[in-house]
Amino acid sequence: MKKANKIILIALTLIGLLQVFWFTALTYPIKPIINWINSLNVPKNWLTYLSLALAAISTLIYIFILMYALFSPTKYQEIKFTSSNGKLRISTNVVEKMITRRLEEIPSLQKVNVQLKILGKKRHAKMLISVLSNETKNLPQLGDYIKEIANEQLIDHLNVPIKKTIINLSSNTTDKKIKVT
Repeated sequence: MKKANKIILIALTLIGLLQVFWFTALTYPIKPIINWINSLNVPKNWLTYLSLALAAISTLIYIFILMYALFSPTKYQEIKFTSSNGKLRISTNVVEKMITRRLEEIPSLQKVNVQLKILGKKRHAKMLISVLSNETKNLPQLGDYIKEIANEQLIDHLNVPIKKTIINLSSNTTDKKIKVT
């Protein structure tokens, strides 16, 4: 998990725990805590506004989590095939390696990185391919050729429908970069 995501999750968890603690203190007053709050000499309205702010933040967090759970596409880690001979499951890592090996057969390509996601109920594929090339000319044509080969591997050999293929192609010798979608 990325460091920024961890920090955000920790902050949201602390806000949620503070909200739970606040609710518990309201329903079951604990005398030492009440005495401590009264010793702070803050106006009573300040505590009310703080509780409303925490409730609003918690509500927004839980609504966001609910929307994410309802509307985010399902990600699959494998491709399933069913035939009269039985069932076959192929992980996305194997498919990524297969496409990577096929692209590494092209002599001018180096550092091929393929990322494959299988999304949604219809299990459409989304590919992101990063490639470093020795060529400096004809990069758009090379990008289209890479896209054609990668799509061929998925459609022809595995019969997986493709939603999107993105090629990030960089030249090894110059600072030229192209993106083919």
